[in-house]
Amino acid sequence: MGRADLAEKCGYDAMLYLTFQKAMILLWIVCCFFGLSILLPINITSKPVDGFPATTIGNVADPSRYWAHIFIVFLFSFLIYGLVFKFRSFLINSRTWQGTTNVKSVVRRIIFLTNTFQMF
Repeated sequence: MGRADLAEKCGYDAMLYLTFQKAMILLWIVCCFFGLSILLPINITSKPVDGFPATTIGNVADPSRYWAHIFIVFLFSFLIYGLVFKFRSFLINSRTWQGTTNVKSVVRRIIFLTNTFQMF
């Protein structure tokens, strides 16, 4: 199901939410891949420390190894900036979508529950 079909069937907000969730999952996968494959070996092999502190940047003894951390910071920053720019266009298009489609058909599909707390 494409974005346009999802927006027509469930509404633009649902399509935007699901697209955002998909982007966050992809961002998490990329961050975990680079974090575990580049940063973790650099941090663990620096000083002999036991436990969780062995995995942090505080364990890096050689200052020449900081370049990897700087590279990862720039990589993650550009990925996040790209996502912000992508979702900025979604928010700009939402005003256009609400003005051109039949919003009443989407609103009628919402379930509104009242007096639910009186049972308890």
